[in-house]
Amino acid sequence: MASQAAPSEVWWQEVAAAAAAAGRGKEHILPLGTCRTEYDEEDGEPLPPSLEALRKIPVLFRPCPVEQLFQEVADELGMVGRDDEDDPFRMLNTARSYEGQDILGGQLGEVERLLRKKAWPEALTRLAAVMVAARRDPFWFRDTDAPEEVVGIMSKMQGQWRRLLKRSDEELGGVGEQGRQAVQSALKAFQEEVQQFC
Repeated sequence: MASQAAPSEVWWQEVAAAAAAAGRGKEHILPLGTCRTEYDEEDGEPLPPSLEALRKIPVLFRPCPVEQLFQEVADELGMVGRDDEDDPFRMLNTARSYEGQDILGGQLGEVERLLRKKAWPEALTRLAAVMVAARRDPFWFRDTDAPEEVVGIMSKMQGQWRRLLKRSDEELGGVGEQGRQAVQSALKAFQEEVQQFC
């Protein structure tokens, strides 16, 4: 009897097929959110997300490859609290939040530079990568005594998204209505998460 594919595999195949239909490869796909973790009632172990839950994750297909850029931003944030790349232990505290905020400020500065150059597809790709990396590694806003810095970062990010989403689909490299809705949904969820802490 053939084994049934895991929901995450089925979802990824669906997303990859939708990307291919839009003329994009896997390196152009950026999921903008995650599933809420559910736990087994008996043993308390985390359960894999259902296909239904996975299908609710907003996904953006970029004209520029985004995977490597996202990984660079995520790695830069991920080094905060580590002595070097091989250090398996990460020591995070309130003071470390400043480092994360500085990294994100620099990344948003790079987005600003691209916006001034009117490099719309590149600015959108970088901003999406920064938003997802910042949301997936929340130490910079969850444990901080500088909430005004967090509010400033989020305000700048929202302003940059507003400016980008005013551009036409053609200028943005073919984002489309689905992509715009994915960004707006992810940004709203991110803002709500941040507001719980700041």
